[in-house]
Amino acid sequence: MTPLPDATRVLLDRVGELLQYPGIGYEDKIVTALDLGHTNATEVLGETPVAGDLADAARRLADLLTAKGKHGAEEHFTVLFDLSPVCTLNVGHHLFGDAYQRGELLAGLVGEMAQRGIPIDEEIPDHLPLLLRLLGRVEEEEDRTTLASAVLLPGLERINESLTENDTPWSDILRALPAVIQILVPDAVSMIDLLPTDKESRDPIGYQEVLPRA
Repeated sequence: MTPLPDATRVLLDRVGELLQYPGIGYEDKIVTALDLGHTNATEVLGETPVAGDLADAARRLADLLTAKGKHGAEEHFTVLFDLSPVCTLNVGHHLFGDAYQRGELLAGLVGEMAQRGIPIDEEIPDHLPLLLRLLGRVEEEEDRTTLASAVLLPGLERINESLTENDTPWSDILRALPAVIQILVPDAVSMIDLLPTDKESRDPIGYQEVLPRA
């Protein structure tokens, strides 16, 4: 097994935390954003442009959370992600639409996350923050590559397509994430070309093809 270093797992967890609804652990999110912005990004990613982009986005998010306060941040997040499925952070929606394969993916993810002690709570298991936590805890390099290539990278590509006109720290974090993942999982290549462009006919690959092996 070739598990990721602890610092890398912490980085993925922190990015996931910042992409969760800001009303939960609001003060903690400000601290997390500042830490990611000042030390954790460069510690894991080195002095790279990707680390700079992620750190800048995290610092911007800390400023936004502080300036808008808890309720203002909640409203901002809700408008961006929760009022339209176009920008949802549920990655399976972007991969499969409403096709049955999304249900298979969700069922498989429940087992994978339970095996690794990742609590799902009230979220759907294809929620991006949960997938980032899962990526950090997949022990085999080949399985991380599959998860990144078949789920995370194509999902982020479609999420970012829907945010092209959006200028918020959250969208900046999402734009930085594909390059972050490709540094952490060097062999990952987006499999988006295997996914139909028509949401009504998305029938790509079953969850067995995209989940880490138990």
